[in-house]
Amino acid sequence: MKEQLRIEDEISEYKTRQFASIEQQFEQFQMIVHECIHQEQIEQLIQFITAEIEPFLFSTLNNEVLDLMFTIEPIIKEKYQENVAIIYLIMGHCSYFYMNFEEARKFYKLATSYAMEYKQFAVLSSSLNKYNSSMIETGIDRVLWESSKYPSIFWVKNKGACNKYFLVRIIAHIELSLKLEKNEYAYQIYNKYFEQIQIELTPRFKIQLESLKGDILNSLNKYDEALILYHKLLKICINEVSYRDLIVGLYERISVISQKLNDAQLPLELQQSYEQYFEQLHIDKEYLQKHLAMATSNSNYVNSSFPMSYDQFINEVNEHLSNASLEGLSLVIIDIKIREDDRQLENEILFCINEKIQDAFGDRRLLNTRIDETTIGYLVRESELGTEVQSERAFHEVRKLYPKEESPLSAIYFAAVNNAENNLTTYEQCRKLAYAYIYYEFYK
Repeated sequence: MKEQLRIEDEISEYKTRQFASIEQQFEQFQMIVHECIHQEQIEQLIQFITAEIEPFLFSTLNNEVLDLMFTIEPIIKEKYQENVAIIYLIMGHCSYFYMNFEEARKFYKLATSYAMEYKQFAVLSSSLNKYNSSMIETGIDRVLWESSKYPSIFWVKNKGACNKYFLVRIIAHIELSLKLEKNEYAYQIYNKYFEQIQIELTPRFKIQLESLKGDILNSLNKYDEALILYHKLLKICINEVSYRDLIVGLYERISVISQKLNDAQLPLELQQSYEQYFEQLHIDKEYLQKHLAMATSNSNYVNSSFPMSYDQFINEVNEHLSNASLEGLSLVIIDIKIREDDRQLENEILFCINEKIQDAFGDRRLLNTRIDETTIGYLVRESELGTEVQSERAFHEVRKLYPKEESPLSAIYFAAVNNAENNLTTYEQCRKLAYAYIYYEFYK
């Protein structure tokens, strides 16, 4: 009984303690997990993990969480199998938020199987919900649409109430309704459950709900309203929170709508709606449309300054990222805006920026390429903060030669994304996040 009280005291102290960092908090979390297992306090362990795991899943520590779950999974599975479903659920979450959906589905299937066996409806609801969410892009829509009702049903069966966790589970059902063009149905469900919420919501969930509202506005052809809402949420994500998956998702939404509306054949009403959007946000339409195309080079700019083609660059970046150290590597994207009358100076200015960037990074620069007419990319052996500091020094030197108000170079847009700091594994993932940051800087 004395040992049990000590565990209870440690958990109580953990819940009230102010940690200096998320890393320090996770160290304490791991210690309590191992101590619970050592003392065979499994009920307390499961309650503790369920209540306290969330901050780490949405941080850069979800790899460490996955390692911890792999460590305790065989112990729980062998001796306390009725509790193993929650372990597989967390492993699925780690992979899901790492954007490894195939691996996530494997764990969610295991969680679902054990949860069904032991009638753990809360876990069953969560695992089914996330499994359905991970299948939205690749599954059979009508089958998924039917199955997406069940996470909410199982949650109510477990808790007997339509609380905020019930609301989380119905989001996938609304998303699938939109995909099947059941737009009015989705609008009705959203209004019924989300417009008059009386319960406190987490910042992430609020952003998810607002994004969903934007999706519904988009489905109802209210494009300017949807775009302005997405802008507002992107600003919140970048300035206040830093949910990389939501940042990328919002940027992709803005890109898709903008490209769809950039069509001279559209009805006059839609063209006017899009123009209203530009007016409200005071955005340079021409440059924004170029940026939102999310450049993929149509020609390879190979010369003495950029000897590596863009296709080669992508392949080699992926190779480097797959073998990166724990500190990771940073993808750097630099885009410039040249005054219309001086477009012939693009090459000269890009070559200058390239020279100053190479001087700044020295042997920490691994790769460089020309992406398109106004955009160049690098892979450097440096943290995001270190990359920003070195790049700012390079830009300072560039501005001595091309002052902002007195030269053709009207703007330099820059983003650096470290794969380890952001839990990203491929060039494409890093590129999307970098373009989202550049777009925000441009939008500001």
